[in-house]
Amino acid sequence: MTTALGPEPSYCKLHLGTLSPSQWTTCWKYGWNEPANLTARIGHDFGHDVLPVLIVIAVIAFVIVRTMIRT
Repeated sequence: MTTALGPEPSYCKLHLGTLSPSQWTTCWKYGWNEPANLTARIGHDFGHDVLPVLIVIAVIAFVIVRTMIRT
């Protein structure tokens, strides 16, 4: 699940000077903890968004197939 926090503060974009701990935390929440390049972003999204859905679908399919074989 992704939440939108609103516009990112300018000090997170410019990286000028040192940041206070609260500014650092704010920038972290606005995406500093996200993957940096496209390949990493795709892997992150697949692992957090797509993979759990595929696992649930696979379990449901397994249960359906298993019950059809027994009858």
